[in-house]
Amino acid sequence: MSVLYRVAEFAQLAGVTVRALQYYDRIGLLRPAQTSEGGHRLYARRDLLRLQQILTLKWMGFKLDEIKGLLERPEYDLRTALRLQKAAIDSQLAELREASAALEQALASPELEAGLLGSDRVAAVIRAVSAPAEARWARDFYTDEAWAGIAARRTQYSTEELAQFTRDWEELIAGFAALRHLPPDDDRLQRLAATMAGYLEQFTAGDAETIGGLRRMWESDAVPAAYRMADRDLEQLMRAALDLYLRRNR
Repeated sequence: MSVLYRVAEFAQLAGVTVRALQYYDRIGLLRPAQTSEGGHRLYARRDLLRLQQILTLKWMGFKLDEIKGLLERPEYDLRTALRLQKAAIDSQLAELREASAALEQALASPELEAGLLGSDRVAAVIRAVSAPAEARWARDFYTDEAWAGIAARRTQYSTEELAQFTRDWEELIAGFAALRHLPPDDDRLQRLAATMAGYLEQFTAGDAETIGGLRRMWESDAVPAAYRMADRDLEQLMRAALDLYLRRNR
């Protein structure tokens, strides 16, 4: 016979509030396994696993209606979900470690005693603590699965590899900028487009939903200026060259 918990007991076991469980029940996100004759909610151990999914996805930035839709999909696979959730959490941990290291270096700087700090150290701290903020605005352009896939792929690379990828991308943009007077079908721009296609394959792993999210982000006015690839005219040239390259090489 399975063990059943009243709502207060289940809330204590899970470390959540009774009010939260009542709300999740009301919106159909987490129904109790049974209801007693007296009207008390009774939860089983399997409900704890669903609650874990809810809370982890909520921590990752998903809205409750998104979580409900995700958990109710027939193709939802718990093992895959746990693996992607772990990847996303590992990515967050990497960002926190980077921010902690940048702050530790700032604290160790001899300039700090004089109330000063070198611009390179200040910039390192800014970059480290800005990463989670970047994720928040970028999240809206992608589906749930695409965003989880991006988080999973990010964990495959070290901090040094991610930094090199950023430098490679900046060099690519500079290459396009130097040839911005040329038409998209120019051989030199097409060679750059081939490189760009390779970078995007790494980022998207060829996933159609991730590619769609990336295109929506490129075309949106909601992207902060600091995170745009380049000015609008140059972005348009890059996309035109890329689209032409992809059509020619399908």
